[in-house]
Amino acid sequence: MYCCTTKVRGPSPTDRSVIVDDLLTPCSPGDAGAEEMSWMNVFGEKLLEPVITMVCLVILPLFSKHAEHVWLLHAIHVKMQFIDTLTAKSHD
Repeated sequence: MYCCTTKVRGPSPTDRSVIVDDLLTPCSPGDAGAEEMSWMNVFGEKLLEPVITMVCLVILPLFSKHAEHVWLLHAIHVKMQFIDTLTAKSHD
């Protein structure tokens, strides 16, 4: 399975105080700088998660292709893991 990404600048997923220039973020195939990649080439530490809003959850499935659905589901999964981690730490 393939996906489209573009390189962006943002906080490092491993150290939020460090800004890096080689993060990948999901995009549409026609976007400037879009690069088709295999899922095997997308590493979690290089993935800048997209901002997820309720509009994304309602509107995106109506107009997008399958690969973008997979990106959205992955981003939601990562966010849920992060929330679970924060919840677990607050109970310690």
